[in-house]
Formats: sequence, C-alpha cells, structure tokens
Amino acid sequence: MNSEQNIGEVIGHVPLKTWCDFEGCTEQAIHTRVSKGHWQRGKHIVKPKGGKLMVNLKAAQQWLEGKG
Repeated sequence: MNSEQNIGEVIGHVPLKTWCDFEGCTEQAIHTRVSKGHWQRGKHIVKPKGGKLMVNLKAAQQWLEGKG
C-alpha cells in the first residue's frame, strides 16, 4: 500500500459484522440506513451470491465524509 491509497481501496469490502464492530453500530442500524435511503444496496452494501452481506469500504468512507 502506498501513501496515496486508503484502506478502502486496498481491502475493498468487509463483512457487515466487522463494519458494525468498527463503527460501533448494530446491523439493524445499517438495515435502517438502507431502508431510509441513506445507503444503497449494490453501492454501500453488497451480497455476493452465496455469501454474507459486505460493506463497500470506499462507499462507506465517502458517506461518512458526506460525499455519498
């Protein structure tokens, strides 16, 4: 990882539970963000076929910074 890359670009996605542990929120809070339109399925939250819900770190970071 070079100095211009951020963790979201390097790792890409983390399981929803990992994100919730990091942010200090519940999985229900994330589902509420999606239902209220603050987060979008396919952008902030993705579910690979046969996999767990994953958080897109780059999109989540942009949302935290008020950019998306």
